[in-house]
Amino acid sequence: NNLRGVIEINQPSAKDAIIGGDDIITGGRGSDTLVGGSGADKFVFKRNESLLTGEFDVIKDFEVGVDKFEFQGWGNNINASRWFNNEISQGGIIDTQDGALFRSDYGGTVLFKDVSVVDLSYSDFRFS
Repeated sequence: NNLRGVIEINQPSAKDAIIGGDDIITGGRGSDTLVGGSGADKFVFKRNESLLTGEFDVIKDFEVGVDKFEFQGWGNNINASRWFNNEISQGGIIDTQDGALFRSDYGGTVLFKDVSVVDLSYSDFRFS
């Protein structure tokens, strides 16, 4: 499926390509390709509904300092700064030749295409 110009997408089916503007994009189950387009986008990954074992999502246009990566249901008490600096275990981020790769403790991964870890900061992430 390809969806363009929508305002909000919740739990898309597996293997979707999603393109929007100033949007909230929820990864959902399965391996997805996410493209926010222009504007400040929020890429949402819900606990027990996304980033599950074997899932591989790709965010093709994450704009550092503009877009947000939100973990929903992972806990409001998680400090993004401490998590980003590897003081709290909820997965981790490493550099690869294709971009920064987040590995979830639940077995799924997200590639921030063409973004390196050094470009990211804790303020790009939110826990709720």
